[in-house]
Amino acid sequence: MVDSGLLRIDDPVHLECLGLCFIPLIQRDLKSFTHLWNSHRIRQQRHVEAPNGISIVMSYQPKAYGTRDFFISASLRIGNH
Repeated sequence: MVDSGLLRIDDPVHLECLGLCFIPLIQRDLKSFTHLWNSHRIRQQRHVEAPNGISIVMSYQPKAYGTRDFFISASLRIGNH
């Protein structure tokens, strides 16, 4: 689009229109990828002791996989102790 002169990346209106058109498509694809990634099976490692299983299940039931809950609350992440 830039090469054909349809899009000027220095024009805020062009960039806003581009975002309005493509961000919903990008979000849809990211949501699909996230679901596929979180529901795939992690195989057992040969030379490393690490939990194996379906990652989203492992996140919600860490004790079933012999590990602890590594969840960090939002207030701790941003430094609000």
